[in-house]
Amino acid sequence: MREYVFRLNRIYIRSTRKKRAPRAIRYIRQKLERALKKSVKIGMDINEYIWKRGAEKPARRVVVVVEDKGEYAIARLKGEEN
Repeated sequence: MREYVFRLNRIYIRSTRKKRAPRAIRYIRQKLERALKKSVKIGMDINEYIWKRGAEKPARRVVVVVEDKGEYAIARLKGEEN
């Protein structure tokens, strides 16, 4: 298991207010796929954490733990992994 910290401030500067949360999810998935060289499944806990305050004001910083499952990887929020 590896831990990644994503600072999402710079993502939100370049995007419209309604598209900030979806763009953050896409950014996390793209960065993890690039780092791990395999497909990544985003856990529901990450999705709920980013969308908690709505699409216009998503979380600014996310700490993710990635677990390798062979041909794919699962990303979960730190502290929520089971």
